[in-house]
Amino acid sequence: MAGPFLCVLLVEFVFKPLVGRRFEGVLSFPSGNVAAVGAMATALALAVRRRARPVLYLFGTVVVVAMMVSVVGLRWHYPTDALGGSLLGVGTVLVVDSLVHGLGANRRRQVIPTGQPG
Repeated sequence: MAGPFLCVLLVEFVFKPLVGRRFEGVLSFPSGNVAAVGAMATALALAVRRRARPVLYLFGTVVVVAMMVSVVGLRWHYPTDALGGSLLGVGTVLVVDSLVHGLGANRRRQVIPTGQPG
């Protein structure tokens, strides 16, 4: 569950200041709302059993697309801001998940086999 939190921090303190794109005077790229929803939907889909994942992938996609349409329709963001937010949200959680599982796999591989008594 660290992925969504890290995503929001990256949006607000790294990407928005770094890119510097403004929409009606406010830093807008990437959309933090869309990034947060995308990150939460991805984290939820990864946290459930494999059988439930396809349903959550579909549900998460619908919710993220609805959020993208909303922030553009409300004139809070450009369409590319919403797209960037969705990619950042999903990507951040997938990278964090990959790192966590990769580290766990490395720890298991580092077990030193004991020698046979003899």
